[in-house]
Amino acid sequence: MPLLRPLAWLFALLLLIVAAIAVFALTFDANRYKPELAALVKEQTGRELDIDGDIHLSFYPDIALQLGQVKLGNAKGFANELFAETDSARVTVQFLPLLEQQLKINEVHLQGLKLNLHRNKNGKTNWQDLLPENSSKANASAGEAMTSLLGGMVITGVSVQDSQLHWQDDQQGKTVTLAPLNLQTGTFQPGKPVDLRLDAALTQNEPPLTMQLSLTTVAQLAENQEDFSLTDLRLQVKQPERLDTSLRGNLQGNLKKERASIPDLQADVILEGLGKVTLSSKLDVNLIKQQLNMTDLSINADVKSTEIPGGQLQQQSSGKLSLNLESGKGLLDLPNNVIKAAEQQLMGSLQVRDPLLPSRAVDGKFKAEQLSYPPFTLQQATLGVQFKEGQVKLTPTGTLFKGAYQGEINLDTLQTPATFSSEHTVKKLRTEELLFALTDDRLVTGALDMTAKLNSVAGDANVFKQNLNGTIDLTLNEGTIRDASFAQKTREVVKLFEKERVNAAGETEVTFTQLKGQWQVKQGVFHTDENVMLAPHFQVKGNGDVNIVDESLDFKLRISEKPKPDKADGLFAPLHIYGAWGKPSYELELDVLLKAIAQRELDKEKSKLKGRFETEKQEQLDALKQKGEAVKEGVQQDVQSEVDKLEQRLQDELKNKLKGLF
Repeated sequence: MPLLRPLAWLFALLLLIVAAIAVFALTFDANRYKPELAALVKEQTGRELDIDGDIHLSFYPDIALQLGQVKLGNAKGFANELFAETDSARVTVQFLPLLEQQLKINEVHLQGLKLNLHRNKNGKTNWQDLLPENSSKANASAGEAMTSLLGGMVITGVSVQDSQLHWQDDQQGKTVTLAPLNLQTGTFQPGKPVDLRLDAALTQNEPPLTMQLSLTTVAQLAENQEDFSLTDLRLQVKQPERLDTSLRGNLQGNLKKERASIPDLQADVILEGLGKVTLSSKLDVNLIKQQLNMTDLSINADVKSTEIPGGQLQQQSSGKLSLNLESGKGLLDLPNNVIKAAEQQLMGSLQVRDPLLPSRAVDGKFKAEQLSYPPFTLQQATLGVQFKEGQVKLTPTGTLFKGAYQGEINLDTLQTPATFSSEHTVKKLRTEELLFALTDDRLVTGALDMTAKLNSVAGDANVFKQNLNGTIDLTLNEGTIRDASFAQKTREVVKLFEKERVNAAGETEVTFTQLKGQWQVKQGVFHTDENVMLAPHFQVKGNGDVNIVDESLDFKLRISEKPKPDKADGLFAPLHIYGAWGKPSYELELDVLLKAIAQRELDKEKSKLKGRFETEKQEQLDALKQKGEAVKEGVQQDVQSEVDKLEQRLQDELKNKLKGLF
């Protein structure tokens, strides 16, 4: 029986301990400490702490503290809104490890947490007063005990559900909200890695942005409490109906220096309905200087769109990015670019200044063996690219249909649809090459000099043509019109003029020395009031319309004798060309021609009558003049005779008077 006595005492002691715990659990009221806790927070931080509802404490199977709604006031000098509040909170602690000075927390659960972070215009934040350096120091013995306790701390899991984080930055005029926010972690233990998962919806005011975030990683804080790492970091960002971005890499950082780097950053960006962009780089971030740098940057894009020639664009670029996170200013420098589209390739450099600002500017220079925008193909091309505030400027040069080409295209992307205006100059462009590209027919040959000012909207070929407007000045030298019907009609007209036949090759060409005119373009219809074509033995003047929308023409020509220095315009025959490009109709208006011939004969008769009248009039005038001369001569003789008689009489009278005196 000696063994039973110690066992009985031990059993009685256990019953006493259990009874004491039961009495403590039944009689302990944590709610009576709420005023003391609120007063302590007020003393330490100057903030108001409000705990609504009862505090529940349980001891089985672990020590658990359950709180209702908790509210913590904001710092002085900030808005009256709460700094933080939560709908409910629960913390579970294992009891037995406490006896060994180990803190093992089974669960930390926050439901409906709302955290408002704020930085004012002076750079002060509303959490600075909560940092350790602003709190009073604990006594040494309490500090040693707490250090011993926390040194063995283990948190098996943290759960934050249906929560919200709001960030307001008065210096930059930005607000960012994460809501709803859900956070789940694995086991927290000092110096050990911990699994993290975060899901949140992000909303930003400037620039306006809404996206869904999902992050997973394994985090670890080193023993020096400064170095940390995020291993196997994976971040996914989604914008509804716009893009889906995923980032991967391994991050190393230092809390004290506020620096972090990802030496193996990989990113995939899927653009809704457009394609995919992949990126790789070495990333460095300095939060003290608010500076982000990406070196060894490589970008590959595969974009599909009906507005791209050939429907697909592929780009390979390499370079670097330097960016100030606070101001948004910086430079994306891509000196090596290869762009492929519609079986053509461009190579060159591209720079983007201040890529995060609305005022971002793009400047690029490219070269290509050929640059196509069907049906046009620019050989040995250079292309300047500039973009600023939604305005795109392209300056292509090169060889177009064997002629020298220089252009400027301005695209306004702020309009819907995008609008463009352009100026084009070509020298000695071969029209047979141009027309074959447009109509599969080499109707007109020659060397074309042209200046064009055109505007339209971006879109497919039909939309482009229907909205095409502008003016065109052209001169076509030393060419031919290769059309049998036109040649036949022209020969008929030339024969009517009793001139030589046109110098034809195979009797299918009409040769001319120059064709020039001015065109106005309105909604895809090219109109001219007068085009002039000079040929060896005749000239052609024309006016009318060419419709590139329905591919038709309606043109009236006046085929006439070749102008002479003393006679600018002679007799002409009207030729009407109309119908579809591929099969036009020709109508020689002989009745108009006959009327013109009759008018010419009438004009000749009038001229003859006028000449005869002028001749007879002159003859009568000459006869009258002769008669006048004869009359004048007779009158002069009679006057002279009378003068002589008068002189003789005066002399005789004078002599008689003299005789009387002497």
